[in-house]
Amino acid sequence: MNSGREIILIVSEKPELRSMASIILAQNGYSSLTSPGVDEAIRLSSEHIGDIRAILLDLEFNQISMPTVIKTFHKLDPRVIIIGTGGSINDRRASLCDAFLHQPFTSRRLLQVIEPCIESKYQDKGVA
Repeated sequence: MNSGREIILIVSEKPELRSMASIILAQNGYSSLTSPGVDEAIRLSSEHIGDIRAILLDLEFNQISMPTVIKTFHKLDPRVIIIGTGGSINDRRASLCDAFLHQPFTSRRLLQVIEPCIESKYQDKGVA
């Protein structure tokens, strides 16, 4: 369980993925924001710079340049953690992310991926 300060931005075209991830995170003390699209996610990220600790980014968006999207998120906040999620870890876009979460995922697996990422990256940056 975390301190309750961590906000995770969930970005996916799939309403069931956004809903499930949001519920799991809430049950474990995280706050979340959700977005069905990249443009809205970038807007939310720019409105919450420094508050969003991680972005759970569905890599299965069609006709989207993931390298550009990830660079945009990092330009807004270089400390934000990008956790890619999708059906194949062999997806070359997964290598652009700090971590990868295979779909479908369980609540346990979601937390196993998110928690160490937040702890390690923010300890490295001296953020409490």
